[in-house]
Amino acid sequence: MLKQEALRGIRYFLDNNEKNARKGTERTLASNKSVAGVMAIGMTLAKLVQYDWCAQLTSFLARTADRTPKTFVLQGDPSRSTSPPSSKHSPYIVSRGRP
Repeated sequence: MLKQEALRGIRYFLDNNEKNARKGTERTLASNKSVAGVMAIGMTLAKLVQYDWCAQLTSFLARTADRTPKTFVLQGDPSRSTSPPSSKHSPYIVSRGRP
C-alpha cells in the first residue's frame, strides 16, 4: 500500500513539474527541482522496499529461530527424516586384512 502511494506521489510530482516547465522562464528551475524530487522519491521507494524485505526476513527468522531439527520433524518438514541413521553396512568392500 505504501508503494502505491509513493508511485502516485511520483506521478503527481512529475505532472506538476511538466506544467511548470512549460512556462518557459522557469524551465531550468523546474527541471532541477524535478530531478531532485525524483531522486528523493526514489530513495524513499528504495527504503520502503528494503524495509518490506527486512520485515519479511525478520518475520521468517522469528518463526523459525526456535525450531530445532527435532521440531522440524514434529512440524512435518519433508526435508528432515524421522528415522535414525541407517545401520546398514557400506556398499563398498572394506577389507580388514589379508584374506
